[in-house]
Amino acid sequence: MRKTTISRAIFCNLPAAALLALVSCGKKGDPLPPLRLVPAPAEGVTLHQVGDRLRLEWKAPARNEDGTSEGVELEGARVMRRVTDIPDVAPVPAQAPAPAPALSPPPFRSEATVVAEVSSPKPGEVKGLDESIDPAWIGKRVEYAVVYVNRKGRESAMSELARIDPVAALAPPGTPKAEAGDGFVALSWSPPPEAQASLTFSVHRRLEDAKEYPGAPLNPEPLSAASFEDKTAVFGAMSCYVVAAVLSPPGSISSLFSEEACITPEDRFPPPAPSGLVAVSSSDAILLSWHEVEAPGRKGYRVYRGASTAGPFERVAEVGESSYSDGSAAPGETYFYAVTAIDDAPATNESPRSEVAEARRSP
Repeated sequence: MRKTTISRAIFCNLPAAALLALVSCGKKGDPLPPLRLVPAPAEGVTLHQVGDRLRLEWKAPARNEDGTSEGVELEGARVMRRVTDIPDVAPVPAQAPAPAPALSPPPFRSEATVVAEVSSPKPGEVKGLDESIDPAWIGKRVEYAVVYVNRKGRESAMSELARIDPVAALAPPGTPKAEAGDGFVALSWSPPPEAQASLTFSVHRRLEDAKEYPGAPLNPEPLSAASFEDKTAVFGAMSCYVVAAVLSPPGSISSLFSEEACITPEDRFPPPAPSGLVAVSSSDAILLSWHEVEAPGRKGYRVYRGASTAGPFERVAEVGESSYSDGSAAPGETYFYAVTAIDDAPATNESPRSEVAEARRSP
């Protein structure tokens, strides 16, 4: 009887949380509903006009809408398009009364039509769509959006809209002229006829083993002049170049590429001649020194010796530093020296000779 009373006292003094745990211990909860995985929206949607075509690109989602990356089972993408009027943006005078609020345009999806179903099962892949420009679109605004569908038929949210106001196709520039310079390839071309003042240019290069030109141009900024120096050219290997006309702004409208020009640039440009040549005699040798030549690809120097300032000169050494000790000079004899700089080109380029320095070997 006493044990029962003690047990009851302990039970009555337990905290509420402990009592709840005792009551619920061993009870099964309701099963959780299965996860409803929905793809995240497409990313990086871009739209460009090239010639008389529109090029839409995007990146397939690599995760689900809830941020998880497992179970992203994509089926494909639906591409939607709407053609609408370009909104009027009239300048407002400084003292003008506030305009009446404009009516909101209809939602994109209510007016858009599905123009393509693109197979896209690989998460994160880049996909695209290429369409001819309908002449009726000139003077209008064309908008695109992408929706992804997984294998269970569940749709992602719509991607961000990509917009463009198409224009009549721009004429491409003339075929570029390519010439090798000292460490660069110089390009020049003729602008298209009746070029607009806002027309700029982009330069694209492919190397000999590449079949296509990259989308990104060599020039980081639009070119207003019809010329460009490619300072990243690979000498000794063939490079081909094309040029496109670009309407700037907005920069998303360009012509087709020009005809290509190919060149295998060769380094035939010698470094500058050394300067400051000094010849000093000693009992063991004639010591020569000169100023270092600062030039890309400079490999070393050649030392020449003659019996007079007019020569003839004979090469006596090839060195990597800007000094030389001529121990073969005969004691008591006077010698005349000149130095040239050489580079590391396959067919070595040699500079003109320096000014002549004179010295007599000490007896």
